[in-house]
Amino acid sequence: MKRSKTIFPTINEILSSPTIKPWADRLHPAAVVAIVHSVIQETYDEMKSAATEFRMPDFMELSNRIVARLTIHETRTPRPPINVTGILFHPQFGSPLLSPHIVEQMLTTASDIDTIHQLFYEMTGADDVLVLRNTASALLLLTALNPQHKSVVVANKEIYENEFGRRNTTLLDSPFHNTLQAVGTTNVTNAADYINGIESGNTAIVYFARTQYNNFRLALTPGSLGAVLQSARSKQIPSVLELEFALLSDIMPPIPTVGQGVTDQFDLVLFNAGKLIGSVDAGVLLGRKELLDTIRTSPLLPHFTPSSLQLSALRATLSLYIRKNEDFKQTIPVAELLATSDSNLENRANRLALQLTAKQSVAKATVETAPFRLTTDGISLLTAPAVRVELASGDVASLVKSLAANSPSVGVEQLETAIGQPQQIRIHLKTLPAKYDLPLIEAFE
Repeated sequence: MKRSKTIFPTINEILSSPTIKPWADRLHPAAVVAIVHSVIQETYDEMKSAATEFRMPDFMELSNRIVARLTIHETRTPRPPINVTGILFHPQFGSPLLSPHIVEQMLTTASDIDTIHQLFYEMTGADDVLVLRNTASALLLLTALNPQHKSVVVANKEIYENEFGRRNTTLLDSPFHNTLQAVGTTNVTNAADYINGIESGNTAIVYFARTQYNNFRLALTPGSLGAVLQSARSKQIPSVLELEFALLSDIMPPIPTVGQGVTDQFDLVLFNAGKLIGSVDAGVLLGRKELLDTIRTSPLLPHFTPSSLQLSALRATLSLYIRKNEDFKQTIPVAELLATSDSNLENRANRLALQLTAKQSVAKATVETAPFRLTTDGISLLTAPAVRVELASGDVASLVKSLAANSPSVGVEQLETAIGQPQQIRIHLKTLPAKYDLPLIEAFE
């Protein structure tokens, strides 16, 4: 059987083509990549099974097949929600989307822990790395460093319940809950509190969570963090920093980077590879090799081994960050949101305010600077331009409910107003990619 020479276009070439790119922008990138991959595979199978000479479809024919499949998919699948609540990781809307590049790499690139180790070393200088299924499994495996069940020193303020009725740390749900030694008070924990706990003689681990780490980094007394870590080191007590939300690049202070934790000489840094970093969820421990080797002796380790897809996604994500041209800011959706400048957001906010004012349901729309948060129970340390919308009539609760029922669903911040005053909502652009500005305006029709 004779076949013509066949060269298939790459998935990236197809995704960036004028025919397919609008679909990739509109639908979930993972779904678009999966459909493109499926059509290419079907075409390849047709070629292999052809009884006579097979004519390879040209690029336009292949694109038309993909568009037909995407059209069917769109009628069956709800569009991605529009999150303008001011909460980046909102429980109703989930995390920002994965990069199409990362999704493609998950499908086509083999997992390689050695490459991941090398990339982390180049980015942070860490001795060793251990990738686990999630951060909860990493916390559980840290108990290998405390075989005698000694105390774990932690700031008292990190284990109270906040105004939303939720714990602001994972510690109380971790294996350490019976061995915690809370130091300091509910509002202040200083270096002396930690050092007194370390020198109590019954300590196995010094544990820092993200909030207390930020407090020390922003403190007016330079060297206080170093004094705590030096005290722990002199007693051969490992120090662990948990960064629930961490960055690999310093694109949004005061959110700390993983590299800062390594530079500050914590023995281990624990963080989630998803969330702000933009890969799929996975627990990562970076730091001293001898400590990670001790954790590797735990009989529980095989139960928490990450999947090959998790490792492939992490490798692809790190490869984007390691490039010197900072492609990750345009390629990773969550990084693009965080890196968007206030001037860019203000321009978008002014344009949206004008468009919204023209709507019948809107009396007035003004641009303002407003706080936004990473999670529903997070502290508002960050601000960005937003749009305050005053309703012309009607009930704000009904509008919020109507917007949420749209396709795509729209989530806004409902503002409290005095009785008799016009009801208002706030639209936060920091949590919204620019490509969704038009669908947002259309939702107010």
